[in-house]
Amino acid sequence: MFLIRTMTMIIILFISISNAESRYVQIGNWSYQLQDSTSYNDIEIQGIIVDATQTKIGKDFYDLFYQQWSQVENLPYQSITISEKALPQLGSQVTVQIDDQLIFQQVIQPRYEVIEQMVNYAVQRTYQYVINYDEMQKQLQGEDLKGTGIY
Repeated sequence: MFLIRTMTMIIILFISISNAESRYVQIGNWSYQLQDSTSYNDIEIQGIIVDATQTKIGKDFYDLFYQQWSQVENLPYQSITISEKALPQLGSQVTVQIDDQLIFQQVIQPRYEVIEQMVNYAVQRTYQYVINYDEMQKQLQGEDLKGTGIY
């Protein structure tokens, strides 16, 4: 599984262009050869977990979520964003999104055992969403749904 841990919401891509015939995108040791018709906007990186948290509550949530999610195997690659909205005197509202689809949103108190419980629940909800989404995609690719749509 290709997971990149980021400290901010900005993902820096190092793009190298050697000449007009040979274009490629390079991220660390990984490089992708671009076709002549491919633009840089056509490249999509999946399977990352983005940390967009602001406080210690959010950081603890992200760290626990990342630890549990990285142990799950054989999942289709999805981009997960964990964001946070600080709520004074209440804690933080943590949100988990997959490809801009809201999966989990909860106000979390600043107690570690509460954060652990919410992470367990968020990982379960996220796992169920990914499995259901993958199953729907497989069903849509099935033989009974192929064709022109004309009777």
